[in-house]
Amino acid sequence: MRRFLRWLGGGIYPALSLRSRPEARRAAEQHFERLWRQAPPVVALVHTLIALAICLLPPFLLGRFRPFSSLAPADQDRMVRRMLGSRLFLLRLLAYAARGQAMVAVLKDPEVRRAVLPAEIEVHSAPSAPTPIQAAPAEADFVVIGSGAAGATAALVLAGAGRDTVVLEEGGWYHQPDFTEDLYGAMARLFRDFGNQVARGRSVFPVLEGCCVGGSTVINGGIIHRLPRRVFEEWNLDIRFEEIERCAVKIEAALGVRANLAPQLPALPIARVLRELGWRHQAMLRNAPGCQASGRCLQGCPSGGKLSMEASFIPRAVESGARVCARHRAQSVVFDGRRAIGVLVDTPEGRRLVRARRAVVMAAGAIRTPLLLGDSGITNPHCGRHLQVHLGVGSTAELPQPVRTLEGPPQGIEVLEFDDAGIKLATQLLPPELRLVRTPAVGDELEALLKRCDHLSSWTGSVRSDAEGTVSGHPGHPAHIRFEPSRNDLERLRTSLKLMAQLQAALGATAIFPGVTVPMRDPAAIEGLPLDARAYWISVGHIFGTCRIGVRAATGVVSPELRVHGTDNLFVVDASVFPTNIGVNPQLAIMSLAMLAAERFAKL
Repeated sequence: MRRFLRWLGGGIYPALSLRSRPEARRAAEQHFERLWRQAPPVVALVHTLIALAICLLPPFLLGRFRPFSSLAPADQDRMVRRMLGSRLFLLRLLAYAARGQAMVAVLKDPEVRRAVLPAEIEVHSAPSAPTPIQAAPAEADFVVIGSGAAGATAALVLAGAGRDTVVLEEGGWYHQPDFTEDLYGAMARLFRDFGNQVARGRSVFPVLEGCCVGGSTVINGGIIHRLPRRVFEEWNLDIRFEEIERCAVKIEAALGVRANLAPQLPALPIARVLRELGWRHQAMLRNAPGCQASGRCLQGCPSGGKLSMEASFIPRAVESGARVCARHRAQSVVFDGRRAIGVLVDTPEGRRLVRARRAVVMAAGAIRTPLLLGDSGITNPHCGRHLQVHLGVGSTAELPQPVRTLEGPPQGIEVLEFDDAGIKLATQLLPPELRLVRTPAVGDELEALLKRCDHLSSWTGSVRSDAEGTVSGHPGHPAHIRFEPSRNDLERLRTSLKLMAQLQAALGATAIFPGVTVPMRDPAAIEGLPLDARAYWISVGHIFGTCRIGVRAATGVVSPELRVHGTDNLFVVDASVFPTNIGVNPQLAIMSLAMLAAERFAKL
């Protein structure tokens, strides 16, 4: 088996990424062995089957009765181009998935990265000291499930009020020395399901979530927006908007929120282009006061400049007495009648019950929270339904100069001109392994683009989706997420691609690669793209609504006080309670609601 896996990776992945580099073959040969040791079995199996399918396709696509690894380089490239340009969506999907995984595999090797990528931005920091992993206590006043934006905020407030608080986190606790340059290392440590969680409909949509202490705040860009008042007023909650704003101001101060690029933006060429186009824009507000612009937010901040929860609210909660238990996966909430008396937890030592004297606070996110509630006996018909999201589609362009000289560092600019249409454009932060996925390049052309990835501009168009989906499954297993964009969603995604191509062309792009799966060399053809999700590379950016607020159980899962209907002391404080999506990055909105709720819980 080991010899087969080495043959499979070494024979296929170099041809899909960096054929000319002998180091790439060595890295590829090790990939599947490493994957079977470190990834969930279903993830390793799927990637192995994808590679095996590539290996076996030459007889059908080229009429050559030999495995892919035995083909001449020109035939390998011809086959991949045929797959990328196929009328069959499954063939296109297979080719893009295999090529993306090949780049992740070979760029894990430091020698390969140094050989083909422009020099990484050097960062300077005083690495945070690892915190000893704690075992869950027998009981606490409050048991908080999840340590991301919602759970960390709730824990900080509760512990600060003198309440005995324990935080249960399914993933590990990582610090700056653990945050690697390569995407594979981040996927293995920080992402749920090795970064392979997806929603399924007519197409497949990546749904990236953090699974570590700090949750998704560890792997996001730290973009901060307050909850829009117009959205809040749609919800009809028994909460004053001024209270949400009070919490937002407090959180912004605690996290050093600032517009990092604001001083430099007016002088950048991108600002001139945006002014000429007449597009309203601004520097992004971010909780990254010490940002050193390394471009590695998605792999965990290597400098500590981004104040994600593992570097800010979680340590502060611990200082106030909270106990954070990493690698403790909540399985279900245990009840005595209507009262939640504790949480059944899978720990490194085995399964045990952690009792809650006052309340259980769910903050596992809009995917995991409904699964946990379902396995806890909550039968509300809205649980796991009404999944609402922000959909994203991207555009990559090759610029004549390094991107930073034209646009500044990534994750810096957002265009608000099209807010009324439900569209937001922004510079996008992507590691090299993902930046090339949207391009149809293969062989030498792909390697040349990798070597010039500092000239590649990445933008994303984010759409406040109209559609709703569902989430089902069980804790400890990959979630079953069903979602299908509406026609209106697809029209706005297509418009986003058109606008981004217009912007990149005005910036002098020599080549533009819209985020589409169909062959397209001329960006002008975007207007004629079909309104079919299979024609676009769509990602799910933010997730809401699967345990939405409702005055009665007939209209929602939780009450306006965020208590689960039918229970006395089980609360939910994450984005699953949002009645709708909000159109902007939700981290601050989640934290504001969690802070306000926790202030009330602390009085129980």
